[in-house]
Amino acid sequence: MNRPEAITGSKQVAADGYRSPYGRSICFLTLGCKLNQCETGELRQRFFDHGFRPVEDISLAEIVYISTCGVTARAEQKSRQAIRHAAQINPNARIVVTGCAVQRFPEAFASLPGVSQVLGSQERMNPFPVLESGARQVVTDIDPERIYIAAGAPHGRTRAMIKIQDGCSVNCTYCVVPQARGPSRSVPPEEIISRTTELIDSGYQEIVLSGVHIGDYGKGLTGWNLCKLLDKLDNLTGTYRLRLSSLEPWTITPELIQRITTGKRVCPHIHIPFQSGSTAVLKGMRRPYDREGLEAVLDAIAQHPDIGLGGDVITGFPGESESDFQQTIELIESYPFSYLHVFPFSSRPGTPACDFPLQLNSAEITHRAKVLRALGQGKKIEFMSKLLGKTLRVIFEQKLRDGYRYGTAENYAKVRSEDINILPGTTCSMKITDVAALPITGVMIH
Repeated sequence: MNRPEAITGSKQVAADGYRSPYGRSICFLTLGCKLNQCETGELRQRFFDHGFRPVEDISLAEIVYISTCGVTARAEQKSRQAIRHAAQINPNARIVVTGCAVQRFPEAFASLPGVSQVLGSQERMNPFPVLESGARQVVTDIDPERIYIAAGAPHGRTRAMIKIQDGCSVNCTYCVVPQARGPSRSVPPEEIISRTTELIDSGYQEIVLSGVHIGDYGKGLTGWNLCKLLDKLDNLTGTYRLRLSSLEPWTITPELIQRITTGKRVCPHIHIPFQSGSTAVLKGMRRPYDREGLEAVLDAIAQHPDIGLGGDVITGFPGESESDFQQTIELIESYPFSYLHVFPFSSRPGTPACDFPLQLNSAEITHRAKVLRALGQGKKIEFMSKLLGKTLRVIFEQKLRDGYRYGTAENYAKVRSEDINILPGTTCSMKITDVAALPITGVMIH
């Protein structure tokens, strides 16, 4: 597989005779989740194969390709700001915008200054016909039978991602993802295996299985589920490890925990968007579990103390009482979370929760988010402190900051090393020597 970030010159015409219609240099701006980043990695390669030269400087680009995020009001605002910034930096660029926010509000994004073309979620992974046509806006309904494979790495990263699933059919009351990405559907396993093999052969030593709802993998496929896919990927040839992205609580079965804890390749790391510790709030969110069911899953994970356990939590949901909030705090305190992602409730037009009564004021939501973030930081320190003296396998990233090389362990702990001679992309056995500061510090074991 060619690596587009290694390009130093530009191709005028690709091998298949395709000539880019609006210029040969392109800059990608990606907001939001790892799935967006994965798809951008795929797009970099596709544009490269079609004769484009990816650049990192907006001012040097003839096309700026912006993938937006609309999961929260803040994310949508950042998407708009990114578009306006690109137009100011390079007013002559052809600005193409796509992504979840665009799928929901195409006209609003098409009206932003500098925007040349708007592509929906269905068109984002095959943009060339739209670019060629010059159509200003192409946003269609999402085909529930179609899914595009995506595999690659964000620019400069040494860990790659592959999309195994897209969309969601749960329809939580606060969530816009089903509107932006459509229903749950799975990438055929043979495509995943083939692309994973390519990534391994290209030298990536960690492959992250990504999607909106990867625990739902196998939907629409006969005889497949996530565990069976892991069995296949666990036995490929090469030096690599596998990491699972976010897993919904009800998809974490004893069988899946066994794969994570005993598989040859799967990292001991689980990230759960549990969202709340209150049954009443979970019911309002239309989550398909209650406090008792959530505790059963967390109890099963806690039997394996080497697992890094991350979580997503939403606070300030309409009607969330002080008692509900305290129940969430108690849940977090009771389990060995290694980090938390805290999201203040964001009212999204077009979702049921937007019209729910008992909306909390922004000051209270901000306060509760601050409390949970402090709790999450405390849980992270508690988890990291237990790693002192242990040996972890760490993949180091390309960036060198503050005289340290930084990397990620199997359990998702962030580790730094003073040995700047460690090559980017290298996997090393590191003995943890200092946990007083984060990231924790290790020394390489030769």
